[in-house]
This record gives sequence, structure tokens and C-alpha cells, in this order.
Amino acid sequence: MARSSAGVIADAHDPSPSRTQGEWAPAQIPNPDYYVDETPLKSIGKVGAVALEIWTMSAGMVFDNFLITTDEEVRQCVDLCHYPPRA
Repeated sequence: MARSSAGVIADAHDPSPSRTQGEWAPAQIPNPDYYVDETPLKSIGKVGAVALEIWTMSAGMVFDNFLITTDEEVRQCVDLCHYPPRA
């Protein structure tokens, strides 16, 4: 049991509307080891591969030919070279 700011004793397992109304917020506790890394990618090396894990409950589903790029010209080249428009 906990006493609210109004002095009312409330049971932590009480699902009544007075206990469950309002926006939920997690308890904020101090973390002395917390820090913000301003340059998170500075210390990693060159990325040589990317792995994707796709789970499906459908039998026979196949995924192939993933392209990950930020260069629109590379995407267009791959499209035209490997997937020419159908006539």
C-alpha cells in the first residue's frame, strides 16, 4: 500500500479508474553511469556487410536481392542493369 499526495492509501494492485486514469509514466531513477555519446559512429570501423533476419509463419516465402544505399544513381543503375522493364 502506498499513500498518495492527497493522503489516500492506494493498493498497487487496485485497477479502479481513480488509480488507472491519466498518462502512464515510468519511474525515473538516477543512473550514475548514463552518458550521451555525441559521436556514436566515430569509433567503429568500415562496415563490410549487413545481415537481415526475417521471420515469417508462411511456408515457401522467399526474400532475395536486397539493396541498401543512400545513392539514387546506384539504385537506378541496379534497377536497369538487373531488372530491365518488361516489354
